Amino acid sequence: GRYHSPVEEDRFVLFVDIAGSTGLAERLGGVGIHRFLDRTFRLLTESVVDYRGEVLNYVGDEVIVTWPERLGAVDCRPLRCFVAMRNALQKAAPQFEREFGAVPQIRGSLHFGPVIVGEIGDVKPAIVFNGDVMNTAARLEELSRKVDGGFLASRAAMARFTAPPPFPVSDLGRLPIRGRVDGIDVVGIGAVA
Repeated sequence: GRYHSPVEEDRFVLFVDIAGSTGLAERLGGVGIHRFLDRTFRLLTESVVDYRGEVLNYVGDEVIVTWPERLGAVDCRPLRCFVAMRNALQKAAPQFEREFGAVPQIRGSLHFGPVIVGEIGDVKPAIVFNGDVMNTAARLEELSRKVDGGFLASRAAMARFTAPPPFPVSDLGRLPIRGRVDGIDVVGIGAVA
């Protein structure tokens, strides 16, 4: 198919993490946390579809979503997607509270740049995204745990949007990031209704 040989594509990459899932797993047990994550990811995926993203992978308590540059740049789709995810969780909070005794909270990160996309594997082949963009997005997600609003977007991602964000963003300056000598310029968003 399309990725039988690796290709380079400019992509937005959104990492979304379920906060506090480790403690919740201890309380709910293995089957309970699986049901909780499944219900959460199904709800979050509705926003991904609405904003024309592609779920790349579910990894533990995290979902990775991507957009090709031309689709993601329109109307700040990755940012709108993340905010829509938060709103969907807030709306579903009473259901989650009744069923699990907890409401999922998310934090996330967004980055943009070239990724290498290609098929890897023999017995169970998979389409895999590699490159600095993936690593940086993951590092930004780690840093999002320490900022108000729980979300970081790189200036590189923000510069690719065709319109300004539909809600306020905070310039957080340059943050040190593991694996990068010069750090990275980022913005944050708060809890937007």
